[in-house]
Amino acid sequence: MSKNRNIESRPMQIILFSSFLITVYFNPALQDPFNSPKFWLLMIFGSWLCGYLLPGFNFKKINNILRTNLGLVSLCGFTLTLFISALMTDSKFIAFFGDSGRRIGFITYLFFAIYMFASYRFITFKYLPILYKTLIAIGLVLIIYGFMQSSGNDFVQWNNPYNSIISTFGNPNFASAAMAMFSVVCFSAIFVSQFSWILRILSLVFNVMLISLIASSDSRQGLVSYGVGVSFVIIVLVFSKSKKIGIVSLGAFAVIGLLTILGMLQIGPLEKYLYKSSVSVRGYYWRAGFEMLKNNPFAGVGLDRYGVYFKQYRDVGYPLNYGFDITSTNAHSIPIQLAATGGIFVGLFYLLLLVYIFNRGVFSLRNNVGDNRIFIAGVFAAWISYQAQSLISIENIGLGIWGWVLGGVLIGVAKLTRENDSNQNSGSAKIAKHNTNSNLTQPLISGVITFAAIILVSLLYSGDKATIETRQYFNNTNSAQSETFYAKADSAFKNSFTDPFYKLVISEMFVQSGDQNRAVEEITKLYVKDPKNLDYIRSLAMIAEKNNDNNTAIKFRKLIAEYDPWNADNFLLLGLNYKVIGEFTSMNTMLDKIVKIAPNHLIAETAKLQLRQ
Repeated sequence: MSKNRNIESRPMQIILFSSFLITVYFNPALQDPFNSPKFWLLMIFGSWLCGYLLPGFNFKKINNILRTNLGLVSLCGFTLTLFISALMTDSKFIAFFGDSGRRIGFITYLFFAIYMFASYRFITFKYLPILYKTLIAIGLVLIIYGFMQSSGNDFVQWNNPYNSIISTFGNPNFASAAMAMFSVVCFSAIFVSQFSWILRILSLVFNVMLISLIASSDSRQGLVSYGVGVSFVIIVLVFSKSKKIGIVSLGAFAVIGLLTILGMLQIGPLEKYLYKSSVSVRGYYWRAGFEMLKNNPFAGVGLDRYGVYFKQYRDVGYPLNYGFDITSTNAHSIPIQLAATGGIFVGLFYLLLLVYIFNRGVFSLRNNVGDNRIFIAGVFAAWISYQAQSLISIENIGLGIWGWVLGGVLIGVAKLTRENDSNQNSGSAKIAKHNTNSNLTQPLISGVITFAAIILVSLLYSGDKATIETRQYFNNTNSAQSETFYAKADSAFKNSFTDPFYKLVISEMFVQSGDQNRAVEEITKLYVKDPKNLDYIRSLAMIAEKNNDNNTAIKFRKLIAEYDPWNADNFLLLGLNYKVIGEFTSMNTMLDKIVKIAPNHLIAETAKLQLRQ
């Protein structure tokens, strides 16, 4: 009996341990110290979980589940449409592995879905306290590291342009959002009667410390997310005592929430406390995302390809206000990002899944009492906190893993609640058990899939390592490079799993060292595979201009104009190339474009001076 109980609890142990590790782990020795290692851990542990999910499934069982569970229909629909969109994306590497520095491609969302499904299948009421303790433990790790960073005692010397509190996520916005989510759970834990008084006091202390760090991070979205989550817990607690007072509390929360949203949008009395210029710039990101969806409704522009198409779909106000060469690689809103890059069906299935999870959370709250209700309230509030920040932020693996796990927990707890109600109504004491495949099937399937994942991770790691080593051996004070530099560069170029952006970075090292032929060769390979990527086109144009090859530079500058129609800087450079070869009519056309795009901008005056015969 004890052995079987241990086997039944194993999947949930793996989910909680691996999610903890994914959140807190980073490796400063990597080219991408935060997202890549989290991505690799997600693949490895997610692959092992597949062994618990796949055995025992057949078409009949899948059909029954899909007919009776709208949430799993949404999850399957989301994953399937995302996969179709990935197959239709022009850059398969980006579609499946995600853009550089993000790693939010199809594979990440596939394993997010696996974690959600596993959490749904294997959660039990006895694991809710363990889930709480895991989240509180993560909060403690973030507290320790956060105060180390804020006091200037970080053990890593980051090249960090942001606030010092980047935690284990690499960015203060992600750090504050994560601390808000875990702080909400700490707040809820204060009211759990079955917890010892020591743990409850520690939860209170951790809650205060996390709020302090959120405030120090200078990221408003963390404070807003915390406020939303804690308010939700308070409303649930008030409703448990008095329904009438609960309704009044809910109304007050709605009014405060509306004022908060208006304040963030530079409207109303809370504007001076909540508004940040970064909110205004998000409006440009969101509008560009909607334009992408409008023009590519079914498949989007391609998974995680927002950055390639942003300049094509942004409006002219963005470059005039922020700079002609400034860009964005993400819509800064997860629902908009998914719809813009994956298409309308991806977006709809994602929203349907969120609505279903919310519905199941409400159902569980209404049909549980005591500590179970508080446990569910904390999980639900943390999930809502995650969703609140996701509306104005980018997906992050270390943070996102919990959004998906908690969503799966809410669906699973609702199922357990419904089964318990049915058993009580029928007078049955039957306890639902999960088939966790204690025989050789599970370890065999887990082993095979995990072995394949480890091979893939090793290939990705070798590409990252080769890039780091190439940079280490690059001598930027001398054009002559060592043989080791060229050997490491060759290793990175030959690896099909080296991130394309890393290959561009290495190619630009060749430009600096004077080996422009090799640089053109490698960048051209990247350009052929991804002909709309402005980074590649711009690099080829600049190399051509450096070599006084104006006709080639004009070819690439015209492509930039096609994919970046509001870039007055590019039109000026294009006009200068026309001037050198004596095409003055085309030069004057460029001058007219610049004056039309930016009549009151300094670049218009510059163009009038430089684009003259």
